[in-house]
Amino acid sequence: MIYDFDDAIWLPNVSDTNKAFSFMKSYNNVRKLCQWAYKVACGNEYLCNYARQFNDMVVYNPTTIDTEKYHNRVKSHDNDINGFICNNLDDWRIKLKRLLTEGIY
Repeated sequence: MIYDFDDAIWLPNVSDTNKAFSFMKSYNNVRKLCQWAYKVACGNEYLCNYARQFNDMVVYNPTTIDTEKYHNRVKSHDNDINGFICNNLDDWRIKLKRLLTEGIY
């Protein structure tokens, strides 16, 4: 497996907006995935330095989007698509149904 990440996803980052879903964030899994991977590809040197703690086969794969040019260019979020990962399919169906019918999680 080649594990590729472009954000410091191992750092806890919970806001008022996403605190209801904080239990779904598995910050420790990043370390484990780096250890298990054949190779790790990271979007910048900061991320590479983190991954090198757990895997010797780390490559720098620069971010392909010009973040200076395109950062925060979206003016409206009316058509945003939100998603989440869930390990239990039955649990996922219940939560999705509740979200769609009641508008809450």
